Amino acid sequence: MLALAGVSSEDVVCDLGCGDGRILMSAIMDFGARRAVGYELRPDLCRASRKTVRQLGVQDRIKVVNGDLRQADLSDASVVTLYLTTQANQMLVEALGTRLRPGSRVVTYLFPVPGWLPAKEVDLGDSSFEEGRFIGKLYLYLMPPTLM
Repeated sequence: MLALAGVSSEDVVCDLGCGDGRILMSAIMDFGARRAVGYELRPDLCRASRKTVRQLGVQDRIKVVNGDLRQADLSDASVVTLYLTTQANQMLVEALGTRLRPGSRVVTYLFPVPGWLPAKEVDLGDSSFEEGRFIGKLYLYLMPPTLM
């Protein structure tokens, strides 16, 4: 996801529904993003993410918010990652479309954003990854989105 978005040291990555925070940590440690912010509703996942962030010593660059992703502050985000259902992506269409600056990138895994035409699709096929297997597609959207 981060590679498709072309994440660099200029970027602020926001992961909506960040789970255990692995995208946030990869954004900082593997791609050198300036900052990363995640929103996660489940308190247990937030605690686990925050603990890992402290252990890695990157708490000055990663923030994990225990809250509703629909209320996410996207004002600094240049890249937004989503691994949500199509319905959840639909719920975010207005927020993403109005809160993200032109040129920002949105990357989704498996589920496209309804009504938006992706700038690029990547078919992962049946790809191996060190922690498992990925099947499906990645979708990259550039802001403002091209509507279908």
